[in-house]
Amino acid sequence: MIQIEKMPSGFLKVIKDGETYEKVNVVRLFPYQYEKKYIALLDQENKEITILKDLNDLREEERTLLLDYLSYKYYMPEITKVNQVKEKMGFLYVDLDTTAGKKEVCIADFVSNIRLIKNKILSITDVEGNKYRISDFNTLDQLSKQKLDVFL
Repeated sequence: MIQIEKMPSGFLKVIKDGETYEKVNVVRLFPYQYEKKYIALLDQENKEITILKDLNDLREEERTLLLDYLSYKYYMPEITKVNQVKEKMGFLYVDLDTTAGKKEVCIADFVSNIRLIKNKILSITDVEGNKYRISDFNTLDQLSKQKLDVFL
């Protein structure tokens, strides 16, 4: 049995089998579409403490702590529209509407940083490491799809 608590510093603490781990890192394991399943808890040296198969098996307070942490760590605004794509000197400059507002992102090496997963989920990583996604590429408006299709 494990206990998960939030420390006054904001970091998470895990108590497992009588051993206490502070500043615990929480990581989603593949596949990412299971947002509440297969969650690894790692110590400060990124060594595995445990893997949680399903967050629904935890007490509500602990589940909420982990979901809040994961929401912050894996923050990915949803792309709702692609307004414009310009290519300049090997970089893509993309003007987007997202759930976090209007964004202009710069993408280097679009082959690696624009990924279509299972012909449905589109993941985009900009030069600063920010991630954006389209949960279902097929629901995007036709004009937005055409602007991205060239780079898929």
